[in-house]
Amino acid sequence: MENNQAITEGLAAMSMNYFAFFPALLNPATNPHAANTGFFANPAGPDGDQHAALGGQGISIVSYSENIDEAYAFLEWFIQPEVQKRWAELGGYTAHAATLESEEFRNATPYNEAFYQTMFRVKDFWAVPEFAELLTSANQRLYPFVVGDEGTAKEALDALANDWVETFEKYGRLN
Repeated sequence: MENNQAITEGLAAMSMNYFAFFPALLNPATNPHAANTGFFANPAGPDGDQHAALGGQGISIVSYSENIDEAYAFLEWFIQPEVQKRWAELGGYTAHAATLESEEFRNATPYNEAFYQTMFRVKDFWAVPEFAELLTSANQRLYPFVVGDEGTAKEALDALANDWVETFEKYGRLN
């Protein structure tokens, strides 16, 4: 909400947020800049890599549930192409490739084209056993800058990037 508020109050020229928060930015009643608000997929980084993290929650089936059969029945229904198409028409975000690729979906909202582009660049950055180490180093590098006003944002983020590279190298995750 803070990202949207910064845009609607004219405090920020650009913001990065999850697609689920974009509909409010198109509403002129809540965003006086709605007519001038645009959307795009994450740009490539300095090495040319272009990835995005998927926000939101997937659907999981809990192994100890007494309703496993019903859960599977729901998923079998929900993943059908016609259901995914209808889900998208109602404003849902789908990962169904044929629905994503359709002109109807891509033109349905000003941000659907960016969503389409992003879904083919999703990378699960956090499904790694060393997540706790990554989070700890983020806290250690960001807290002094954000709370203690120590150093610059660039220094904090550069140091964090180095920490993360060391962590990924330690676990053999870098090519």
